[in-house]
Amino acid sequence: EGSLERDGSYGEGSGYFAYPIGTLLPAVLCMDAEERRQAFAASGLRHSARWQAYPYFYATDPEGKLLPLLAHFGDNGYASAPSPSVNLLIASLYGDPVAPWLMDKFKRPLSVKDRLLLYSLPGGLPAARTPAQEGLPLVKAFDSGDCYLRSTWETNGIVLAMRSGDGSRIAFSHQRAELHSICLGAFGEYLVVSPGSASYRSPLHYHWDYTTRAANTITLDDKNQLFPGKGTSAWIKVENKDFWVSGNPKAEVVLCKSGALSDALVSEAAPAYHVPMVSARRAVLYIR
Repeated sequence: EGSLERDGSYGEGSGYFAYPIGTLLPAVLCMDAEERRQAFAASGLRHSARWQAYPYFYATDPEGKLLPLLAHFGDNGYASAPSPSVNLLIASLYGDPVAPWLMDKFKRPLSVKDRLLLYSLPGGLPAARTPAQEGLPLVKAFDSGDCYLRSTWETNGIVLAMRSGDGSRIAFSHQRAELHSICLGAFGEYLVVSPGSASYRSPLHYHWDYTTRAANTITLDDKNQLFPGKGTSAWIKVENKDFWVSGNPKAEVVLCKSGALSDALVSEAAPAYHVPMVSARRAVLYIR
């Protein structure tokens, strides 16, 4: 609970989110309805199905099969469809109709534990409703720093993601640290791609993945943005010598607004740089 944001978002992304939440399932199976209510009533998990819905392109292959393509800013644990166990848990605890919609959309098989949880629900799951039917906005900035701007909730639309925030409650774990990076997918294709991450045992991970220039964002004086400390700093080069630098990179969304003709997303990241900056903003405007 301490690592989950109040709006249901999770700093390590949807792929890594599936494991810790999925481990709750055996405990939930041992609880009655009132115990479940008391244990999870105040949790941000209530909103997590809606957070999970935003990154996906909902693209299809030539045979019509849905592809789990998503805009993200993490290492190698992202590229998967939403977890049925997680969304079954959310649907059963909170009755959120977006959770069964995600399950229906991707049609991943249920495990034995999933089926046991279904069996324990006397009323079954709520009827699935799409994000559009639930009125979810097409532009959204989450507490974890994940920001999304979508053209539609239909399949094969446009999805732009931008990284903001300060690392959230999990402090950049499994999350690329550079801020104002963007990722863009449209009509079933990646157009601007997050570089992901090499193996943690690879020199590429420390000498390339942990550099600002590896991502789609701005580098000043050929130096990285500040990167988080505690042993996960980044290399910079000064007079042909390598040095580690660390700090507390931070960006803040200053505008997230939907209008009649366009949607806007603006973030300020002046504190993410090693030099004093009046402003270092990235703005995205989508004109419908």
